[in-house]
Amino acid sequence: MVPGVSAWSLAVARLTGLLACVAMATARFGLVLHELVGHGGAALAMGGQILEVRLFWFAGGWIRYDLHEPSVAAMVIVSMGGIAIELVLGTILWFVVTGDALGRRIARTIGAALVVHAGWYFATGTWHGYGDGALIYQVLGDARYPAAIAAGLVTCGAAFVGARWLFATVVASIGPTRRVAGIAIAVIARDYAHWLDEARRTGATIDDAARERELHRLDRDNRTFPFAWLLAAAVALSAVAGAWRSRTPSARPDLTGRLVARAAVIAVASIALVIALDAVV
Repeated sequence: MVPGVSAWSLAVARLTGLLACVAMATARFGLVLHELVGHGGAALAMGGQILEVRLFWFAGGWIRYDLHEPSVAAMVIVSMGGIAIELVLGTILWFVVTGDALGRRIARTIGAALVVHAGWYFATGTWHGYGDGALIYQVLGDARYPAAIAAGLVTCGAAFVGARWLFATVVASIGPTRRVAGIAIAVIARDYAHWLDEARRTGATIDDAARERELHRLDRDNRTFPFAWLLAAAVALSAVAGAWRSRTPSARPDLTGRLVARAAVIAVASIALVIALDAVV
């Protein structure tokens, strides 16, 4: 024990570091999966070639590619590749990872977070016509609205179950008091807000830049219904509802220094991977 520092304070510090490392690793590995595996893999599968990749160390990124036969179907597949890989991986994590240990609960919740990101990006991009949803915006026409709403409902559902699965366990790891709950909420809300802010900047622009700028101009000129803001509020409320319904575990979770150290190593590895790929790809 460090002199003058309580066990509770050390637990809060460990939790803060753990959540920060998890958020960083999820964002970095998610970027690689979204851009290279999702968009890049789909482009190669459609007979295209990758022209350029740019991955920012602590932000988003993009990929440029060329399709030899750019049919609408091929373009849709590539544009949705990043979102699809997040949905698949997130679903696998949610259903495959089991157990009540804190690390396993966090890993499973990462699956829900990936689904939240994918659903959010698809729903808002399809509704407003930006990022990976720009092509779907055009292809679906007015049908984009029910598609975006359906994706929004999935996003809210993932936020609810993720918060319900993890929140009480995180709070219990440092003590079942109102003060601890308040600090845990603040830490999670901070990392979640930072992650969402980055997520909105992440993703490939596969269409002509001038066309996307025009879509944004039309969106502003026609005062599109602020779906993104409404969905953000709905996702936040879903997460709060999930946290409220979260069940406190019978035994206090083991928030060890070893768990934090492992998370830190994984976070550093994720950043190193992004740096290496950005340098060689």
